[in-house]
Amino acid sequence: MAAPATSAPSAPPAPVAPGDLSEGGSRGPPDLPPEPKQLPELIRLKRDGGRLSDVDIRGFVRAVVDGSAHGAQIGAMLMAIRLRGMDLEETVALTRALATSGQQLEWPEAWRSQLVDKHSTGGVGDKVSLVLAPALAACGCKVPMISGRGLGHTGGTLDKLESIPGFTVIQSPEQMQGLLEQVGCCIVGQSKKLVPADGILYEARDVTATVDSLPLITGWRGSRPGASGRGGSDGHEQPPGPQRGPQPGGGGGAALHGWCRAAGPARPGH
Repeated sequence: MAAPATSAPSAPPAPVAPGDLSEGGSRGPPDLPPEPKQLPELIRLKRDGGRLSDVDIRGFVRAVVDGSAHGAQIGAMLMAIRLRGMDLEETVALTRALATSGQQLEWPEAWRSQLVDKHSTGGVGDKVSLVLAPALAACGCKVPMISGRGLGHTGGTLDKLESIPGFTVIQSPEQMQGLLEQVGCCIVGQSKKLVPADGILYEARDVTATVDSLPLITGWRGSRPGASGRGGSDGHEQPPGPQRGPQPGGGGGAALHGWCRAAGPARPGH
């Protein structure tokens, strides 16, 4: 009788690296996101001409709003941006981070084709806003304008309005909607709820000789229509002054391009 056949001993399974799923290996620990950079590291990176990521910029803006960024650190970062500039993607990230640093305003859907605004890089004489806002309202538009105070050589639309007895530029979102329903326009300023990071950086720029930085101008002007829910439906003017000079990070066209990129596509009917 023939002896029963015996099978050859099987080779031991090859070792599988942790996390290797190609051969049925066990799943390893997931990759953890990198630790956010500390403010001194972010300042050093931009000071030395490096590029800030979207996460870096949002971390800086968050620190500005929650108070963990000291005034000296804010000033140092502003000066680093002023001297080293920002590329288009950095400028867009800064604009969006500022716009989302506070409450996002929402308006009735019926106003979709009526929402408009006008912006500029600084009210030298306030010859446009104070006339144009009520004129647009008289034409049936809704004009939720977020304006600014004196900055550098400019006078400050809000400062001039506050010289009118009883005029207040700090309005809640509910009050803003009521004004738009009643008269069609309002001119308000930043607050703890509305683009708070922009308000803090706006004041800091005025005392750190960084007013004429084009990336900061773009972030300042572009964040306000983003926060007030108007998208790209804005008119723009650029007055004469130091802002028009050559700056690191591109000229005035680059600033306007960054603003449009951050604001997003224009809405239908605008």
